[in-house]
Amino acid sequence: MTDVCTAPTDSDAELVARLRAGRPDALGPLYIRYGADVRRLALRLDPAADPATADDICQSVFLLFLDTLPRYEERGRLRSWLFGITTRQCRARRRRWWNRFRIHRSSGAASAGVAVGSASIDRRLEARQAVEQALERLPDAQREVLVLHHLEGMSIQEIALALDISENAVSTRLYRARRTMEADR
Repeated sequence: MTDVCTAPTDSDAELVARLRAGRPDALGPLYIRYGADVRRLALRLDPAADPATADDICQSVFLLFLDTLPRYEERGRLRSWLFGITTRQCRARRRRWWNRFRIHRSSGAASAGVAVGSASIDRRLEARQAVEQALERLPDAQREVLVLHHLEGMSIQEIALALDISENAVSTRLYRARRTMEADR
């Protein structure tokens, strides 16, 4: 017997309905559909994250999605919901890192920073590093909306839904992020 959950034509709503009906095998097609996007967003929101950390965040996002399934409503796209979970996971990771840093610093540790990748001749890599450095200088709230809007292609409405904030707040953060980036030039 073939499993209909793996049919590429299943919509997000159909797969979510199967998950709600107690069929966890419907999570696989959703992971295939959105896993790369979630992983990429995790790397962009936390420039200090390595690929293994992004994989861990991605896995936890889909597990948390199962936990939040009762609250999920079909009023927006599933991608926005998953990006909201990803954003909160990255925030939590940064808070944990900062708390560990403060503990190390207060206990006299020599350093608790992150390693910077080696320089490369490849211009694309240099450009990516320049973007990552510029993103690192932004406050978290501004970085999140900038990444979601410009790099992930989400609309203001989708970002508001994903971050559970007003569209006005998204626009304000986006405006401030752009101004900060322009001032750094």
